[in-house]
Amino acid sequence: ALKLNGTVTLSDADEDFVVMVPVEIQFARAKPVVEWVRVTNEPAKFTVALKQAPARVVLAPGEAVLARK
Repeated sequence: ALKLNGTVTLSDADEDFVVMVPVEIQFARAKPVVEWVRVTNEPAKFTVALKQAPARVVLAPGEAVLARK
């Protein structure tokens, strides 16, 4: 089985700020899967078991969270 490992880091936020960040995992021949990651002022590590290799992984698709570009 395949595993996708990642880390989401929050910056420039208050110490008690918490947000759920969507991570969309897209596949060549299957529907995308969205994994929600709880992010605080500490880096949030996540692991998702996959049946196939992803074609693309998108953090906060559609700019679903506040971000600077």
